[in-house]
This record gives sequence, C-alpha cells and structure tokens, in this order.
Amino acid sequence: MNLMEGFRVNTNVNALVANGNLRQSQSGLSKSIERLSSGLKINRGADDAAGLTVSEKIRGQIVGLSRGIQNAQDATSLIQTAEGALNEDHSILNRMRELSIQAQSDALTSGDRLEIQKEVDQLVEEIDRIAETTEFNTKKTLDGSMAALVSTDNDDLEVFQTGAANVGAGDYKVKITKEESGIKQVQMSAIQRDETTGNVAGLSTKLGKLESMTDLAGNDRLESPQTLVLKGNGQTAEVIMSSDQTLEEFGNKVEEAVTKRVEDGGLGITGSTFAFNSSSGQFLFDSGREGSIGELSFGGDEGILKALAMQVTVASEDAAYKVTSTSTGVATPETIAENTTSGRTSGVIGGLDIQFELASEARLDGSVAATDAITIAGNNVVFTFHDTNSEYNGQAAGNLSAPVTVTLTRSRTYTTGSISSMINNAVSAANNAGSPLTRTTTSSSMQNPGINASFDGYNLQLTSGISGTSGEISIAGNQAALDIMGIVDGKVTGSGGTSATITGTADISQGIVINGTGILNVRVGDGDFNTNAGTASTAVSAGGDITFNRGVQISATSVVNTFNAYFSQNSIKAEALQTSDGKLEIRSTETGGDSKVSISSGAGESMANLGFVDGQNNIGTGGNAAVYTGDTAGAQSTQGFTFDQTFRFTVTDKDGATTDTMMIGTNNIVASSESFTISKEAVTSVINGSNLNTTNVDFEIDSGNRLDFFSKSAGEESRVVLSVSNNGQFQTTGRSGFGLDFQSSDQGEGKTDFNVHVTDKTLNFEVAANQQQFMSFQIRNATATSLGLKGTDVTNISAATDALGKIDDAIQAVSSERSKLGAVQNRLSSTINNATVSHSNLSNFESSIRDVDLAKETVEFTRRQILTQAGTAQLAQAKAIPQGGLQLLG
Repeated sequence: MNLMEGFRVNTNVNALVANGNLRQSQSGLSKSIERLSSGLKINRGADDAAGLTVSEKIRGQIVGLSRGIQNAQDATSLIQTAEGALNEDHSILNRMRELSIQAQSDALTSGDRLEIQKEVDQLVEEIDRIAETTEFNTKKTLDGSMAALVSTDNDDLEVFQTGAANVGAGDYKVKITKEESGIKQVQMSAIQRDETTGNVAGLSTKLGKLESMTDLAGNDRLESPQTLVLKGNGQTAEVIMSSDQTLEEFGNKVEEAVTKRVEDGGLGITGSTFAFNSSSGQFLFDSGREGSIGELSFGGDEGILKALAMQVTVASEDAAYKVTSTSTGVATPETIAENTTSGRTSGVIGGLDIQFELASEARLDGSVAATDAITIAGNNVVFTFHDTNSEYNGQAAGNLSAPVTVTLTRSRTYTTGSISSMINNAVSAANNAGSPLTRTTTSSSMQNPGINASFDGYNLQLTSGISGTSGEISIAGNQAALDIMGIVDGKVTGSGGTSATITGTADISQGIVINGTGILNVRVGDGDFNTNAGTASTAVSAGGDITFNRGVQISATSVVNTFNAYFSQNSIKAEALQTSDGKLEIRSTETGGDSKVSISSGAGESMANLGFVDGQNNIGTGGNAAVYTGDTAGAQSTQGFTFDQTFRFTVTDKDGATTDTMMIGTNNIVASSESFTISKEAVTSVINGSNLNTTNVDFEIDSGNRLDFFSKSAGEESRVVLSVSNNGQFQTTGRSGFGLDFQSSDQGEGKTDFNVHVTDKTLNFEVAANQQQFMSFQIRNATATSLGLKGTDVTNISAATDALGKIDDAIQAVSSERSKLGAVQNRLSSTINNATVSHSNLSNFESSIRDVDLAKETVEFTRRQILTQAGTAQLAQAKAIPQGGLQLLG
C-alpha cells in the first residue's frame, strides 16, 4: 500500500487488490482441477484455440485410421471367404482332371465313360452351386457381382466378369461378324449289310437285320432296346434304338435329336444331317455348324458303338469371328475389336469376357432323300432274258416260259427300285400278249419266267426261282445295255443241291430176264419234260422207247447201256448206273429243285424185273439259284428324286429379291401325269442355271441326298421363301418329291448385334483416414460357364482330350484368381500395419497437444492452491484494515 495515499474508508483498495489476486488464483486452481480430473490440457476452445483445432483434426485422422484398419480386416475376411470357396473349386477341378485322364484309356468301355460322365456332370453343377451360394454378409462373392453388373438385350450373348481391374462401365454396341469360314465335322459309319441277303443294307432295312447287330457269338445286340447318348454343343440328348426301326427311321430320330432346339431337348446343332446313304451303305453325319460347336460324339453300349463304328472323316476347324464393341452415350465413342476362333473373346470391354451363341441361318430342309438311280445316256437300253424253261425241248407248249424284254428310255433317269419293279411287273405279265409291260408278242399259253430282279448297289441282279444246276438264266442286250448297265450276253447256271434219283429194288448184277413174251416198253423223262422223240415201235437208236425182249437173258451192262443210249438220243438230262449192291439207278444230271426223273412203262406193264414200278419219280433239292449280275458304269450311277409331274417354283430372300421361275422336269415324258425321276445332278444344274446366286439364298443337296435351301446370312433378319404358281398341285408335288413345302418360308434365329450395359461393382474399402484412400479389387465370376466348363464331355477319348484342355484352363483361371486375392490380402496386411503405426504416432501427437502433463499440472495446482490460501488470508487482512479507522474515531 502506498502510505502516501493516506487512510481511506469508502474504498478498501487493499481488499480489492487481494480479491483480484484471489480470483486469479481460484481461476487457475479451477483449471488445474479440471485438467487433473479430465486428464486433458485442452477442455474447451478457450484453453488453447489453435491447439484445439490441431487436436480435433488429428482426432479425426485417428478415428479414420481406426475405422480403416477395421475395413481392411473386413476386406481380409471377405477375401478369405471367397478364397476358401475357390480352394474347393480347385479340389473339384483336380478331380475332374483326374477323371478326364481316366476317360482317355481304351481299357474302358463307352458305358464306363458314361458313368464317369455322371460324376463330371455333378462336379460341374457343384462348381455352379458354390458360385451361387458363397456369401459374405449376405453378399454373393463368386457370381461376378463383386466385379461388375452386366445386362444384355438378348440371351445369345453372355458376359462374364473376369475380376481384372478397370471394368469398363458404360453402354456398348457389340457386333459379331464372321471373318473366315471354318470346317464342319463329317463322320461316317461302318458299311452296314443286310444279314438276310448279304448285300449292302437299304433305307427300309431294319436295325435288327443288320449283320453288325449280331456279335461273333451270335448274340443280338438289340435283343432289348438300347439308348444311344449324343453329346454336342455342350448339351446331351438320347435316342432309343430298337430292332424294328428301319435305318431311315433311326437316321431321322438321330437327326431330330441333333438339330432340335436346346430348350426342346435337342443339341441345337441346326442344319445338321444324320442319314443312311444307301449307295455306300453307311450312316453319315454332316454338321450344320462349323468348328467345335458342331462336333458330335456318341456314347452307349459298347456293342452298339462297335456296330455303328462312327469315324471322323473330316475334322472340324473353328471359324474366325470379329467381335467389335463401341461405347455409346458418350461424347467421344470408342471402338475396340478383337478376333476369335471360338464363341468367346476378351478385351473388347474392360474386365469382361464375352461369350456368344452363333446366329443360325434361315433353312428349309427337304425330308425326302434321293434314292439310287441310273441315268440312261445316249441310246435306249434294251435287253431280253429267259429262265431255265425257255428253251423248247419237246415238252408240252404250256410248259414254255415267255421271254421278258426291258426297255429303258434314253435321256431318262430311273431309280434302281423302279427298274426292279418294272422288270418284276414284266415278269408277272410275261404270258400276257396284250400287256404293254412285255413289249413283245407273247403266247398266253406260256408260263411266266421264275426270275426275280433286284439290285446290289447299282448292279442289276436277276435271280432264278429254281436252285441248283437245273436253274438257268440267259440274257442278251444291245450295246447301250452293255455300256451302261454292264449286261453281257450269255447264260448263268445255279450250283449245288442234290440230284433227282430213282433206284430199282432188283439186283441186276447177274443179268435179268423180263417175264412174259413180247417186248417191254419203258420211258424216262427229266425235269424239263424231255422224253422219247419217236414212237413205241421206233428203236432207241432212232429216239424211240427203251425196249427189252421178254424171256431172254439180258446182262447188267446191256441194261445200263440201253438206258444211257436212250438218254443221249433224246437229250434227257439223266444217267443210268449200277450201284454197289447191283441195283439199277437212274440219276438226273442236274441238281436242285427243278431236277427230276420219272419212269413209266407202256400200257402199265410190270417193270418188276428192273426193280421199278410204273410212274415212279423223284425230285432234287437245295442248291444255289442262278444269279445274273450286271456291272453298271460308275458315270451313270447317281441318286434321283421321283415326281408325278413337272413343277415350277421361285425363291425369295430377306431383301425381297426373287429368282426366275425354276422348272423341275425331264425329257421324254410320255404324258404330263407320267411319273419320272430326275437325278440330283440335273436338279443342281436347274438351280445353278437360275439367278439364285444373285440372292441371299443358297442351296445344297446334303450328304443325306436331300435338297436344302438356306440363307447366306445368319440371324433373325435372314429369310428364305419358296413359292409355286399352282399353290395346290405343285405344292403336293414338291412335298412328295423333295419333302419340301414349296409354299412356305423360314426365318433365321439369333442376333449379331447386341446392346450391353456394364455397371462397375469393384469392391472399395477405405483403409486410411482421408478421402479417396481406397483399397480396390474385384472377385471374378467363378460359375462353370464362366470357367468354360459347361458341357464338359468325357464320353470318348477325343472329347476327353479336349475336356482336359478346358479343365487346365479353368484351373489356371482359378489359380490366377486365388493368387490375385492372396496378393490383395498381403497388401491389406501391409496396409493394416502401416495404418496401425500412423495411428500410434498421431495419437501420441494428439496427446502431446491435448492431454495434461500430470506432474507439471500438479505443481501448478499446488502453487495455485497455496496462492488461493494466501490470497484468502490476505483478503481477511485487507478486510481488517478499515477497522483501524474506528480506533481513530474513538
């Protein structure tokens, strides 16, 4: 206190000074208490405005780092979930690899491979199940949705997420263009023969009648129906084989299963042909799709597969395609193109694989196959034939057989079946002079020849109805018959069989004596009714009866010689001899069913001394029929379509371009309603002679000898239209001849242009404290289709070899994905470690700014506590000073 100020009563300056200092001490003490009790140096902005700002910013960093570490740990858990599922995929793929290698052993039967296929199919389904059901926090991890969401405007295009970085989000136009044609697969079966005839089988032959359907032990492979398994285009279909099916019916069933739409239970290999070619005797498969997508494999009973013996004769090669994507909805569209030789490509849209179904062309396929036919070029073919009874040898006129003359008109084509029918009808009408089929003057007293016509391939066969050497066929033809059908003038005879034989019951070795007086007359005839040419009184030397004087001794040699002289003079096909037991035997010199010997005596006289009875006879048996076989020139052999009249039609394409009118007909048709056959070469010539090549439509006569029309372009815009001027009559003619409705149309299927929308669903995890500090990665689509495993086939060695390659690719894809996820997981571990260090350092820094120093603050607290106590005491002293004024007043 300034003593010079004097003594004041109204203002206690000392108290005011003491009170101000006390207030400051109490305020400081309060702060110390707050800091010591909170542990913080800064409890409000007033404590340290700048420090509070820095502290709160650092606190945000610390909290962000804490959450980032947790996010990184969540990402690790998600990756571990996905990788665990992929690890199981690896196990499945390795098992599939083992099975595909097992299937490549010829120690296995086709049935064994079908059983292996069952496990492969289940494993493929399990890969799909894993991809569809593996989840983390209800989010699917392996269905591709953790890479991108993709939608297309048609299911002919599928897009799979590969898990690569930089998914190209946006909208695109995708176009598929065929750059180079591939090669279609062609398969041929073993040559099938009819077990009944031994000849090459025909369309009407039943499966149960094929030689190949009986094994070496004589067991019937089709004793019960068998299932033939067809695999192709990633699909499976089945066909039931039964012994009563014809080859044509079986071929149609297989073709239907191959070409039918997938959604209808078929393989969807449209435009394919599976048919029996009667000229080669083989089943033929001609794929309707180029490359591996059109390949077909067969499975089933080992015996059935051996019987068919399908063999790839033309290996498939994939076509080359260009896949182009153009971004849309952006200021500067970008176009990317890639080439592929399969239905899959990558690189045209970032992070995605594109798989496409090949669009199919419009098709109108014929269902009636051209049959084996012979074209008669140059001159008419004329030939005449007779059977064994056509030569007159003195038999009754009614026993003569009529000749048959056949004329095939030049510049005409005849099916082998129609030639057979023509000949057999002529044989049936041979004794009818008024029949136009005989084309000759024929006596109605003659018999029809016992000959049947058929074809062995393209070669005419005439077969005698009589077996053994007694059956004969003679034939003669003109030069055209020789040049075209290989008909050589001459005669053929049957073989084998047994002779007709009659044996006496009397022993003539010591000679005989004919009882009675006078002469015994004997006649012998053969199977062609040959007997004596003279009268009863004519000597044997002049062709008369055999005569023996009664009552005289006749030696055995004389008896035998007398009979043989008689046979020689009368051209009787028989011989006499003495058996080992001394009996007289008369034997036909021919064999077979038309050989015969008979013996009779004049007026029913007894031949007991010769050992015979009047009218005794015998007929031969067995043997091989006489068969005459022509040799048709290869240049004249073809296949042909048969029609009941000529007809005209046009073809129109997708753009409305229509061809000139085409006429199917032939020369030398006697009447407009006459049935005729036109060769497939002639049909090809007619169509090629039109302007069809200027349209978008093409044609072929396929390997099953059926006429097909198809568009050159593919897809839903392609179109083929057939039209006829006479909607009713010509339409019927086309159906019967080609199996085509010539008043119909067909539209192609599938797209070549697609719209694609891609949404980037890359996984983002904020693993740091600040904005845009993401850890980003994707998880690929791991479905079986995405991995290229859909339709994996191990039912034969070739297919199993291809499957092994696909499985190896899938293993590589899964390995690559697991490697990528492992690398991300390691990176996340580093991120967590780094964030943890940063968190520690920032926490230390923030603590240095905001947390109280307890030692220092305790010292300050003690000081302020002492000052407060001292200030209180001094305030009491200052309060007491004014009391001194009372003393002065007193």
